[in-house]
Amino acid sequence: MLDRAGTIVTWTRTWRTIMIMKATPQSGPMYLSLAGAMIVGCYLRLHNIDTHGLWLDEAFSVAVSDPDNSFKRVYERTLLDVHPPLYQALLWLFYKAFGYAEISGRYLSVFFGVLLIPSVFYLGWKFFGRRTGLICAWLVAVNFYLITYSQETRSYALLVLLVVLSFLVFLTLVHNPTALNAVLYAVVTAMLVNTHYFGFFPVLAQIGLFYLIYGRKAFRMRMILMFLAVGLFVFLSLLPSIGYIVANIERSGFWVPAPDDNFFTELFALYFGNKTLAMMVAILMMFGLLDILKGSERKEFLWFFILWIGVCAMVPYMRSFYIQPVLTMRNLIVLLPALLMLAGYGLGLLRDQVLFYSVMIVVFCFSLTPLYAGVKPVYTFRNQLPPVSQMRDVIQLIAGECADRAVYSFAHLEAQGYAKVLGLELKVKSVSDMEKDIESAAQPMEFCILGTHGTWIPDAEYRKEHGYHFVDERAVGDSSIVRYQTDIR
Repeated sequence: MLDRAGTIVTWTRTWRTIMIMKATPQSGPMYLSLAGAMIVGCYLRLHNIDTHGLWLDEAFSVAVSDPDNSFKRVYERTLLDVHPPLYQALLWLFYKAFGYAEISGRYLSVFFGVLLIPSVFYLGWKFFGRRTGLICAWLVAVNFYLITYSQETRSYALLVLLVVLSFLVFLTLVHNPTALNAVLYAVVTAMLVNTHYFGFFPVLAQIGLFYLIYGRKAFRMRMILMFLAVGLFVFLSLLPSIGYIVANIERSGFWVPAPDDNFFTELFALYFGNKTLAMMVAILMMFGLLDILKGSERKEFLWFFILWIGVCAMVPYMRSFYIQPVLTMRNLIVLLPALLMLAGYGLGLLRDQVLFYSVMIVVFCFSLTPLYAGVKPVYTFRNQLPPVSQMRDVIQLIAGECADRAVYSFAHLEAQGYAKVLGLELKVKSVSDMEKDIESAAQPMEFCILGTHGTWIPDAEYRKEHGYHFVDERAVGDSSIVRYQTDIR
């Protein structure tokens, strides 16, 4: 068990050291290096950001956050699709402020991805000092996985940013439990849990850290009241969506498969884009971990990594085995900053300058390989990376391929939203509308169904049940337009 008083004293000393370091003459070069990491990180996140069109999940984000929608519509439609609504609400505001375009939503993710770099820098600095903080910032700037999800119109870049900010504000709060810090922590935590359900797991880890740091002092009336106030604020932020949350917890029949024995090893390699770099990072992490185990003044950092990684990985892992599979690789992006900080600490222990810069150069070269060499992981059902989709190409073909024919889709919301953002006058109706139209048709009719990655294509049994048959198909990559005709009655 940790020495509670000693732990608090250690935090106090660490904080004082940081304050002194901020005043040192080396601050200029330090912030210059941080600015360089942010510039490089921004460039890498913008590189080829518009090469491919939206895929189905991105099209959902674009359609739901249409600036012509009301806030109520954005809020409710997002919750119906499982996810909490904060990201979609921010995207909606972003579109209102900067315009509604196909790729523009990805720039919001780039913004969150670039903000992650200084956030990890400050968290790494608070734990290990500014040198390690800078190393961590550069590792974040060039990381394949973080760059990938900073180029997608989805919530993952915001999720990982808020995870880091929540730990940063939490550690500030436990060191200096003022009303202002409590308010900051409450706001960041509320944003986190309203962005993604995996945002609850870092909060659970922080509850454990709070007890480990304070021990019995955690039960003093002042501390209890302060954290109760934080909890109340977070609960009130969730209250409008509590019914949806309960319904989603009770849902069954998810598409997510249960993880197997190789899940975490494959995920770790995926984080870095190739197995060679993953092995190097694993060695650096072990180097850092062994050093932490040797020094008693670093034991609080050990608990930090154990709880962050352990709670965020094992709780959903156990739920996926025994209750309902919920664990996907992309959701575990919440672990990556902790792993990079541990690797950054291990790298920072290399005091020989030649060795240090040699390892840094090798790490950077291997990090950039998936981005520039064309040899990188691609989408599989297992890894759930963003797929390369030709949905845009097919939607643009509809005007010619389906002239004077009704167009339906099992993803009509996404298809309609994509058509609108492309400036196309196109009406895409739902499959339930299709069934009604077929039933009420007085004579045979031809119609088209738009299909793309992740949507179901009607099989022969379904077509026979509803009275129509296949005519022809125009496929482009993962998407297609299929023409059908109703049977003669």
